[in-house]
Formats: sequence, structure tokens, C-alpha cells
Amino acid sequence: MAESKGLTPLHAVEDIASGQSRVLAMDLKPGTYVLICNHPGHFRRGMHRSFVVRGKTQGTTATTHVADSGGTQGVTATYDYTRITGEMGVIQVEVPTVWTDVDGKSGSDGAQVVASTNIDAFYNGWKTPGVRIVTAPQSGPADQQEFLDSNSWAQDACTLKDGRQPYHDSVYTGFYDSYTRCGGTSTAMVVIAARPADGSYEVLVTIKMVNDADRKALDQIRSTFKVTYPGNARG
Repeated sequence: MAESKGLTPLHAVEDIASGQSRVLAMDLKPGTYVLICNHPGHFRRGMHRSFVVRGKTQGTTATTHVADSGGTQGVTATYDYTRITGEMGVIQVEVPTVWTDVDGKSGSDGAQVVASTNIDAFYNGWKTPGVRIVTAPQSGPADQQEFLDSNSWAQDACTLKDGRQPYHDSVYTGFYDSYTRCGGTSTAMVVIAARPADGSYEVLVTIKMVNDADRKALDQIRSTFKVTYPGNARG
């Protein structure tokens, strides 16, 4: 437990074989809890999930479903969220508070923000959730579907679900791809390519989802991401 200083151990279950699951029932007070894998090095690699027990009285009973999917333990829960901002304030978005590895530096593709439990694992595997948002000014006409094709990580490693679909919200229109079974796991990914009505910039949103809580985070990210260039503002 040296890797996870500040945590108070409450209970443990024996090792879980890949593809198996166990149910752990505990009497918990309202508060924030963390489910971790305590094998050496696993906590640092992002093998932990937080969950919140809410209630006005103490002694709330929480039943937690613990599963192992090829080495990563997780819990079906609902995240709390925090707003993060990229370099120069161009991109803002609300992400789960447990996605503490954040990079807001602009890259060669334009302004960007990345958030995950572990950014290296997010980029290089299929067992770590996270989001990457990148945007750049648009100087002329562009084919959004080509933009989506050229920026999708998932085409060779995942199964495209229901084909390419149109995307629209109160600010943006474009297209999105929804992928399942990424890398032979249960991980899903959504990639959105869109632009505002004036067509002044393109935005690409990539969200990787490992469990049900991550899938709920998809809606929070889609409804809160904001791109602000001089003379432009979301909503």
C-alpha cells in the first residue's frame, strides 16, 4: 500500500482471475472511496476507481461489483467532475475528478487538452480511460469526414458500431464514430469531429471508456467542452 499513501484500507478480496468477478458488500458511511489493485506498480498504472456513497444517514450499505478484465480492476460508479483548462484558455471541459493526469499544452496539431488516470497508458493501451480534445483554426473549406479519418486511433483496433453518424449539439455540427471491442477488450471509444456554425475552427474529441462510469462521463464531456478563440465563444 506504499504507492497509495493517505488511503485507509477497509477491506480486501483475494486475487481475481482474468474474466472473473466478485461482489463485495460493505456497510459504508457517506463519502468518497477508492477501489484499487494493490499489486506492486498497479496503482501507479491507473488501476484504481473512486466512487461516492451519498446519503443523509450513516451506515449506508453499498454493494460493489469488482471485476478483473485482463488485469485491471474496476467498479461501476458515478464520477464527480472538475473543470480543466488548456494552455491559454482555448479549451475547457469537465472531466472525472479521478482523471488527475492532465496535459493542457498545445501540440503540433493545435491547442489541446488531455485528461486520464494515466496519460501514457491512455495513449498506449486499451485499459485506461481518458479524453483528448484538440482544435485548430480553419482557414478554408475542409471535409470533416476526412478529418475524422485522419485522426482516428481506433480504425484498426476496434469495431465500428452502426457506421459513421452525424453529430450536432447547440454549438457544433459534424460527424462521429462509435467503436466497441477495442484491442480485444470491452473498452469503447467515441471520436467526434465538428465545427461551429461560422466554420472558424475544427475540434476533435476522442473519449476512451473502460467501464460504465466512463460511459456516463461521455455525456458530461460532450455537454461541457468549450473552445474559445479570440472573437469566438461557445454558447
